[in-house]
Amino acid sequence: MGIEWNNKNPEKVRAAGRRYYWRNQEECQARSRRYRATRLNYQYHSAWYSAKQAGVKITRERLNTLDLSGLCEICGERPAEKFKKQRKFMYLCLDHNHKTKEYRGLLCRHCNVGLGMFYENTAALRRAAAYLEAHS
Repeated sequence: MGIEWNNKNPEKVRAAGRRYYWRNQEECQARSRRYRATRLNYQYHSAWYSAKQAGVKITRERLNTLDLSGLCEICGERPAEKFKKQRKFMYLCLDHNHKTKEYRGLLCRHCNVGLGMFYENTAALRRAAAYLEAHS
C-alpha cells in the first residue's frame, strides 16, 4: 500500500486508523499527552490556529517571535501545572485587541478572561489593582 492507494481509498484509510486507535487507545492518548506537554511546536501551531480562528492579524515572522516558554505573560505561571485537573485550560490563549485584531501576547485562561471581564479598560484595571492593594 502506497500513497496512491491511500489517495484512492480514503475511507479505508480512515477506518484502519480508527480501528488502530480503538485497539491502542491508551497508548495513543499517552503519546498525544506527551507531545502536547513537551513540544514547543505544539504551542506554536496552537497559537497559529487560535489566531486564525479569531481573525487576529499575525504574520509568520511575528508568530516566530512568540515567547514559547509556556508561561503566562501576566501571572508567569505554566497553565499545564496551574490547571492539572481542568485539561481544557492547559494551554495558553492568544490574547489580542478586539478592536484592531492585533496580537498582544500569550496568556493563561484566567488572565485572558480577567482582561475580557474588564472590557480591556485600562483605567478600570488600575482601579481594581488599587482596590486590591488597599484591601489586602
